[in-house]
Amino acid sequence: MTKRGLAASIFVAALAAFIASSIWYGAIFGGIWRQLAPSASGSVGPPEIVAQFTRNLIVAAVLARLIVLSGAADWLGAVRVGLWCWLGFQAMAIAGSVIHEGYPLTLYAVHTGDALVTTVLMSFVIGFVVAQRRITDRKPILARKRIGSVLAFPLPFHHRRLVCGDHVGHAAAGVSRTWMRTRPRGGDFCTSHAR
Repeated sequence: MTKRGLAASIFVAALAAFIASSIWYGAIFGGIWRQLAPSASGSVGPPEIVAQFTRNLIVAAVLARLIVLSGAADWLGAVRVGLWCWLGFQAMAIAGSVIHEGYPLTLYAVHTGDALVTTVLMSFVIGFVVAQRRITDRKPILARKRIGSVLAFPLPFHHRRLVCGDHVGHAAAGVSRTWMRTRPRGGDFCTSHAR
């Protein structure tokens, strides 16, 4: 996946979360939210919109980084990362307001519910893009030699679980080679080389 593709998924995830929060605090829980938080204004101005969208961009960028670092192979794995982030950081941070400031539990539920929905939504969008990248990375690269035979050259580095997929791809391409797997000292990645 290119950096441009990841940046686009971060932008789309932030936009989706912004729309979901607008619906959450508007049509779904707007009345309860305004009743429990009297300081919340009924109208939202441009500075608040820009600040919220910027916040969503930062959250989506950090979430994307965590999803990539976790090695989540599909959207479901990305959503799991998002759920752990929500539970460990967002839900617990808002719980501090309940414990120390007497925040009403209903308001806590409204805010953490919004955080849950937006985090899962962002994780899904980013995870979908990451999964598409990993699918395309598993395809073997084919090249022609001068003598005209087709050889499949593996990608330089493969995750240890994906190496078998490359062996299948090479066999399907009709390449008969003896492949060895090497694993760098202390690393999770291995390379495949033709002998």
